[in-house]
Parts: sequence; C-alpha cells; structure tokens
Amino acid sequence: MKDNPELDSLALEHAWKWFEYHANQRMTMIRFYLTVAGAIATGVGYLWTSDQHALSGTLSFVGIVVSLCFARLDARVSQLIKVGEGALKGQQHIIASRLNNRNFAICEMADRLRADDGKRLHLFPHSYSENFKVMLYLAATVFLGMLVSNIVIESNYHAAFHSSPR
Repeated sequence: MKDNPELDSLALEHAWKWFEYHANQRMTMIRFYLTVAGAIATGVGYLWTSDQHALSGTLSFVGIVVSLCFARLDARVSQLIKVGEGALKGQQHIIASRLNNRNFAICEMADRLRADDGKRLHLFPHSYSENFKVMLYLAATVFLGMLVSNIVIESNYHAAFHSSPR
C-alpha cells in the first residue's frame, strides 16, 4: 500500500483521542468512586456510632454493591484503553519505521518492559488495573465486614431485648 501521510496522521489522531478519552474517563470514574465510597463510609461510621446498626448495615450493603459495580466498570474501561493502545501501537510502528528509530514504538516498548517486569514481587500492585482492583475489592471487603458486624450487633441486641424479664 502506498504511503499516505494524511491518512496516517488521521489514524494516529483517532487512536490517540480514543485512548485519551477512555483513560480520562477511567480517572474520572475512580475519583467519583472515591467520593461516593467516602460518603458511604462516613454514613456507615456515623450510623454505627449512633447505634443505628440496621441502617448502618443497609448502607454497608450499598457500599459493597457500589464497589463491585465500579470494579466491573473499571474492567470495561480498561479493555477500551487496551483497544486504543493497540491502535496506537500500529501507528507508532509506522512512525518508528519511517524515522528509523525504534524509540517511537512506545506502546511496544511499554509492553516489553511489562513482560520483563515478571521478576517483581507480586505482593505489591504495579499497574493501574492492579491498584484499582485492590482498592475496590478491599473497600468491598471492609463494607462486608461492617455489614456482618452490624448484623451481629443488631441480632445480639434483639436477643438480649427479648430474653430480659419484663
């Protein structure tokens, strides 16, 4: 196929805009999640200290659902970002070939670095996806713990109330 710099430029711009849009969408989503989860956690804590354990438990359940929904959304947006990276990789390969400089194959180099990074300790999250998964599932686990605690306290309260002499 004949070189068409105008078409190559259009393809690179399209791939970059796709990648940029979804990467920004992901960061916006995570900021929104942190705000929502913080508000839910504040509500859970306030209701807990106010001995409103049924409401605190209900709000904890909402926190679990919200965390799991955001985890699914993040997984989808991550896929869309990878699609953009794939398109960028092709265009970067063309640029690197024309300039005779492999350093412009940026996505390919990043993939190689990730593959070479297999020697790292897997105890610590490394990528955005790994960090976001840890954060979202940890929050869901904390909300689950609060839900269970609220259920136990509420059931103990009702058991003590019903077993006391009148």
